[in-house]
Amino acid sequence: MPAPHDSLIKKMLQDPTFSREFLITFLPKYIGEKLLWDTLRPSEATFIDEDLRSHFADAVFEIDALSKLGKGDLQISILIEHKSNQDRYVVLQLMRYLYNAYNSQVEQSRYRLMPVIPIVIYHGTEQWEAKPLAELFDKVYEEFTHLVPLIPFFFQNISSLSDEQIFSLGYTFLRAIVLTQKNSHNPQRLFEQLNLIFSTLNEGAGRNYFSHLFVYVIEVLTTEYAVNEVFNQINPPMSAEIKSLYDKIIFEAQHEGMEKGMERGMEKGVREEKERTVLRMASQDFSIDQIAFSVELPLEEVESIIRTNQSS
Repeated sequence: MPAPHDSLIKKMLQDPTFSREFLITFLPKYIGEKLLWDTLRPSEATFIDEDLRSHFADAVFEIDALSKLGKGDLQISILIEHKSNQDRYVVLQLMRYLYNAYNSQVEQSRYRLMPVIPIVIYHGTEQWEAKPLAELFDKVYEEFTHLVPLIPFFFQNISSLSDEQIFSLGYTFLRAIVLTQKNSHNPQRLFEQLNLIFSTLNEGAGRNYFSHLFVYVIEVLTTEYAVNEVFNQINPPMSAEIKSLYDKIIFEAQHEGMEKGMERGMEKGVREEKERTVLRMASQDFSIDQIAFSVELPLEEVESIIRTNQSS
């Protein structure tokens, strides 16, 4: 499954304002100036192969763009891949993405293909710069690297951003998410900045996804801190709102657990009743076929129940 770090970003990108500000921030200015941001829309497409889906998460958008022919006559599909760990071969993953993306367009009978812009976002603990494909080969093959395909992509290391750069971001919720992710591998530093992170959210931006950020912070910090310590680190009135949200999440989790427990209890009761019926019918010399048909269990399972009872 995708890591919690990856899941947070993908959830946040469901918010139209967040996704627009995210892309404006992390795409080069010369690209952003050619995009019609009011046409940005999420795409249901995914370019992840089935065998990669349990390891990676992507987010795909479509947007109209300016071109030499005028406005809106060009569409660009933007793919975002988020990494919390170094991946030497991420460019090969992007190659698979791009193949799937363009092949999908061919299957849709699109005569002129739509460009795809891959973006890799990283926030791991170690310094890392994703390398182009040509740099993965030994120097002995340098004279052949002109034959290696160019796989252009944009790379952003969130961990390398200074706090000043983060606080210069115009959209407060993006600021909170980036600051949180930057410090997610350092619980002490994240704990110290909790008040900064949550105080910026008083402005109301991104509140529909507030709970996702809060749950993520709790998951990171409760390895080192008690929940009450987290509440006390945040100034009121935000601390009161967060505590109320926490109580609500715990209640819903407990309620869901009780429902699942009742379901398991009912299933166990049904199972035990079937086992008693099997043994009762077996003692009355019913055939295995008759018993299996009656209790709706496979023959092998009926035989196993009888054998277990005889050996006990």
